[in-house]
Amino acid sequence: MPENRDFIELEARGLPAIMGYARHERVEPQGIHVHVALEFDAQVAARSGELSDAIDYVRVLGEYRFLLWASRFFLIETAAETLCRYTLSPQWDGRPAQALGVRLRLEKPSALGAHATPALNVYRQRGLYTFAPFEGENFQEIDDNRDCRVSRIVLPPGGAFAPSRSRVAVMALGDEVYWGDERVPAGGAHYSAIPNSLEWVNRGLEPVALLCVECHDEAWSEKHLEHYPAAQGAGFSFYDSVLGEYVKRH
Repeated sequence: MPENRDFIELEARGLPAIMGYARHERVEPQGIHVHVALEFDAQVAARSGELSDAIDYVRVLGEYRFLLWASRFFLIETAAETLCRYTLSPQWDGRPAQALGVRLRLEKPSALGAHATPALNVYRQRGLYTFAPFEGENFQEIDDNRDCRVSRIVLPPGGAFAPSRSRVAVMALGDEVYWGDERVPAGGAHYSAIPNSLEWVNRGLEPVALLCVECHDEAWSEKHLEHYPAAQGAGFSFYDSVLGEYVKRH
């Protein structure tokens, strides 16, 4: 019998991102349209009824929003490759990625005005990429390209992390994480403009992961964060932003 080829498709429009080579594209964020189809075996979730066996599309889109917000890509090709690598990377607890493959379409509707819409379509399968094992049992590099370095850091209960370099954006992938004295909800993010300014601390009873993006753009400056005020607000979550729920959760 043929293997199942099940896909769950998601379409997000207008995700803010710095993307391109034109001068205005390096300063003003533009809305990127993302259409993603994730290949997986839907029968497993259908039979178990458990979210852990399904694709959590709220988290997928929330993490895509964060990666596009933080990375400042020059080429749409680099953005697509980074998103694919992240989607197909092993989960932070060591399990393989849920998706067996990813079909991704990125569009830049405002790049050429009313003349045309540049778009890129790619398809990648799990197993195409190789990923280094966790270093020191808590660090995993996902991608390192000319625009950014993407990694995960796992904090054990009581563990702490302080970015050692500037231009690092960090997103909490679970609850009970604090940035200094501020409790950051799952999906919450902050940008570190000054090395070792504040620590990320896991005050919970279970390990929790952080998603980190180190931007390589030398022109980056803290003033550009004015374009993304919500990402700096206490209680903001990229997961909640997918649902349209800009709420504070303390």
